Amino acid sequence: MGDGKMPFETAAEQVFLEASDEAMTPFGRFVPQAAFLEKLGLLDSIAVHCPAVRTSPNTRAVRDVLTSFILSFLCDGSRFNHINRLREYLTLCGLFGPKKIVGDDVVSRLFRQIGFEGGWIASAGSML
Repeated sequence: MGDGKMPFETAAEQVFLEASDEAMTPFGRFVPQAAFLEKLGLLDSIAVHCPAVRTSPNTRAVRDVLTSFILSFLCDGSRFNHINRLREYLTLCGLFGPKKIVGDDVVSRLFRQIGFEGGWIASAGSML
């Protein structure tokens, strides 16, 4: 690449990362992480095997909820409510694929529904 651009395939599209002297989003560091997660298919695999039953027509996809949760801790969140500070950044949706970042209540409801019975979270590695 002679032009200094590094291409990354993310959930939404191919994104190019390059050095710049201009002010930019603080989330540029997520481009390689988004591409890595997309290449692994990790979020899709976990979402497919998630034991939660989602029946409401208004519910968010499990993948979107998991993406919001993962983004929160990638941004140093330590509580579910830290997800809310990310909801206004459409750049993250473009990189990781959800239509929107869900609220903390949606994430905590999903994890409550899953629970710890059956060891689903502990055995997630065997599903991949």
